[in-house]
Amino acid sequence: MINFAYKFKLNPTDKQKKIFCSWAGTCRFLYNLCLEHRILSWQQYRASVKWAEQDKELKNLKRCDGFEWIQNSPAQILQQSLKDLDRAFKSFWKSGFGFPKYKRKNAGDSFRFPDAKQFSVKRVTKRKAFVKLPKIGEVAFRISQNIEGKIKNATIRKESDGWYISFCCEKEIEILKNRMPSVGIDRGISETLVLSSSEDNFKNLKLTLPSECKELRERIKVLQKRLRLKKKFSESWRKLQQKIRRLHSKITRIRHDFLHKASSYIAKNHSYVSLEDLKIKNMSKSAKGTLEKKGRNVRAKSGLNREILFQGWGIFANQLKYKCEWNGGHLELINPKHTSTRCSECLYNEKL
Repeated sequence: MINFAYKFKLNPTDKQKKIFCSWAGTCRFLYNLCLEHRILSWQQYRASVKWAEQDKELKNLKRCDGFEWIQNSPAQILQQSLKDLDRAFKSFWKSGFGFPKYKRKNAGDSFRFPDAKQFSVKRVTKRKAFVKLPKIGEVAFRISQNIEGKIKNATIRKESDGWYISFCCEKEIEILKNRMPSVGIDRGISETLVLSSSEDNFKNLKLTLPSECKELRERIKVLQKRLRLKKKFSESWRKLQQKIRRLHSKITRIRHDFLHKASSYIAKNHSYVSLEDLKIKNMSKSAKGTLEKKGRNVRAKSGLNREILFQGWGIFANQLKYKCEWNGGHLELINPKHTSTRCSECLYNEKL
């Protein structure tokens, strides 16, 4: 069984938008309150608070004077908010880094219905559908593809250009043996992906991010210059900032679409894929240095870091890994040492 996610844009009414904002705000308030409770409990008594204890306290909190408004939100999304906090702490205790932080308003406000019994999906036309939610009724959304598999949960999230819903589905797929040719992939800046294969049809195929991304980035630079001249937190400043966020969101969608199509094409047409095991986090580290030892070529290095992260190398590698498994192929991560100077046929290294 494999998990799939289907994301669609919601078309809520003004009243439904206000309810969504209220629910997201309640979940954020509860998350921050319980986080503070856990921090104080550890600082004062060195005691860890469990999810079950905070869930019990939530029932008592709803009955307290001044907190009756919490009952306006569905109980399931409030419990899920507590589970998210509990999962964040478990991850912190296991790894030792990434301590949970307080949530801020409008910073990706979201809430989740953990059980498919709490909602239902009804398709009306080829492109229009409704999702029926508790305490709010039917909310319209544009359905761009068929939802396949068994729906497990639904997450509603606020982004710069509106509200989106994501359905997590479980589906069983048949994995067949892939007998297509092998390919080697090089990730770059000017050319996002360069494919080199033994087959003439695929030799040195170059895949680059759409030129629209570059145009949108130039547009963002112009708007950011205007933003500096505006009075901070004024109405015109907020409108301009919202416009910049929408452009960033559009670039993200274009990049994800490109990377999904590229990774799907490679996984379906090649049985063995070799990719350099690049340490992107180390490659994109700041070159500023310290007070004692200052860095060199800081401006050029920061520009290179920005371009590396913009290309989405890490996202592409993650997508390619699971898509190769789905299509019966294999992804091999190669040590990047000397790969740019060594001949693949005779293994001659011009640097040695």
